[in-house]
Amino acid sequence: MRKGLYFKIILILVVFILIVMSVVGAVLISNVLGYYTDEFFTCMSENLEGEAQLRTYLETAMESDDALANAEKQRNVLEAYASRLGIDDYRSFYILDSDGNVLVGSDTGNIAFTPNLISAISGEVGAKRNQGAQFA
Repeated sequence: MRKGLYFKIILILVVFILIVMSVVGAVLISNVLGYYTDEFFTCMSENLEGEAQLRTYLETAMESDDALANAEKQRNVLEAYASRLGIDDYRSFYILDSDGNVLVGSDTGNIAFTPNLISAISGEVGAKRNQGAQFA
């Protein structure tokens, strides 16, 4: 009788601890994802909206008629600002033409056509936040 009661108490405590750890883990993961998503969008808006210095440099790099040369100039500007934009081994950038074809990028990976990217190609601002999505 003592072993049966002892086993049941231990089993109840283990199940309770697992449930609590699962709930706390889910909340922490959600908050961390939300934090980094907010930081990314804040960084992009600070550097690319209005009269931001980076935006001005990118617009200046598009002055010639050669799209490929413009894209190379923009890539150089973005690489210079990589640390400010949070571009590293885990974040990439691509410069596309108006049809969505990749001109240059920071890596050679495949590009995902997300709702934000489709909005940008059509000339609108794409700023939809999808927490936990691999691409913004």
